[in-house]
Amino acid sequence: MDFSLTPRMQELQARTRQFIAEQVIPLENDPLQGAHRPEEALR
Repeated sequence: MDFSLTPRMQELQARTRQFIAEQVIPLENDPLQGAHRPEEALR
């Protein structure tokens, strides 16, 4: 069985990793973000 990724899937993987690194991870330590939504202080 060949489990290697196609070039298209490799590109999608790279874009997904970039999005997580740039958009998701920075928000993990944001004090204005609550467990399920933005805190009221953000509004």
